[in-house]
Amino acid sequence: PYRRQRQMCIRDSYSLEKQSMRSILNLILIVYIGISGSLQARNPVLLPLPQKYVRTNASFHPKEIAVSSEGKLRSILMEFLEELPVSVQPDSRYKIEVSLVDKLDGIPLNSEEAYQLSVSSRGITIRAVSEQGAYWAIQTLRQLTERQGKRYSIQGCEITDWPAFRIRGFMQDVGRSYILCLIH
Repeated sequence: PYRRQRQMCIRDSYSLEKQSMRSILNLILIVYIGISGSLQARNPVLLPLPQKYVRTNASFHPKEIAVSSEGKLRSILMEFLEELPVSVQPDSRYKIEVSLVDKLDGIPLNSEEAYQLSVSSRGITIRAVSEQGAYWAIQTLRQLTERQGKRYSIQGCEITDWPAFRIRGFMQDVGRSYILCLIH
C-alpha cells in the first residue's frame, strides 16, 4: 500500500508539473503575441524593408502641397499625388521636393538605386542618385501613406535605402510550391 501511494503521489506531482508547464507556455505565447502586435501597429510594413528606417513622431497630411521636381520625376510624383485628396499649389507652405544628387553618404553598395526619404510635418524630401532611386523612394512613400476615407496621413520618418543585390529578381521554387502542368 505504501508503495502504491508513493506512485500515485509521484504521478499526481508529474501531472501538476505538466499543467503548470502548459500554463507557463500559454502565458509566454500570449505575451509574445501582444508584444509583436503592438510593435507591428507602430511600424508600417514596408516591402522590401529599408536598410535604415527611423520613425519620428511627426505626420504629414496637408490639403495642399507645393511640388519641387522636374522631368520624369515630376510625372511619377504627380501620379502618386493624384491618388491622394491633395491639391498642388505652387505657393503652399507644405512642400514635397525630389532632387537628384551626385552622391549619398553612407551607402556602401549599389548607390545608383539608393535614396534618402525624409517625412516631417512640414514636408517631404527625396534625394536620390538616379531617377530609378527616386522611383523607389516614391514607391516607399506610397506604402507609408495611410488612407482613412477621404483623409490621408504619411508617417514621419527618415529612411536611407539601397538594394542589397545588384540584380532584382523573383524565384519561384517549384519543388515547394507545385504548379499544375496541363499536357495536351
